[in-house]
Amino acid sequence: MADYWTKERIVEHISTLKDTNTHEKLGQFFDDWAPHYDKLAKSGYTNIDAIDGSASSIEVARKKNVYKNLYVQWIGGDNKMDVENDSYDALIIVGAFAFNHLKSDVFPDLIRVTKPGGYIVNNLRARWLKLEASYADGKLEADMEKHEKEGKWKLVERHVKEEEDSDQNVVTFIHQVC
Repeated sequence: MADYWTKERIVEHISTLKDTNTHEKLGQFFDDWAPHYDKLAKSGYTNIDAIDGSASSIEVARKKNVYKNLYVQWIGGDNKMDVENDSYDALIIVGAFAFNHLKSDVFPDLIRVTKPGGYIVNNLRARWLKLEASYADGKLEADMEKHEKEGKWKLVERHVKEEEDSDQNVVTFIHQVC
């Protein structure tokens, strides 16, 4: 993995997202991205924030010295992010939709802080779509579709990255904010 994320590859993929607006390359990029935000900063992308409900996770992020703002905050429901409307070109969510984690009531806030035309990329283990009661039986995807029908965002891509151990499969949803 370390050899995979060269500076050139990072710039190529971020440029794909930012400049050419082609969607087919987004999924593969974000599937493998979570541990590599520090490489973004080394490539010149320096306006990166982190938000987590865990102070210890934020302390780990702080040590990377790549984040502009660090927020220890629970989000969802009535807990809105301490972020201005239309602040981000993209939100990358990795592992936040899992057992007893974020619920779909966070979607309006995610949409609120993302600029129109920006992306919300949500990566989660596929197993949670069956095991987490608030996502199971299509509930999470139905909530996503509700926001699409309301014209808040549109689904650009949904794909599953299959692993040898199917319990580790990752589903990625890429939405573009309207």
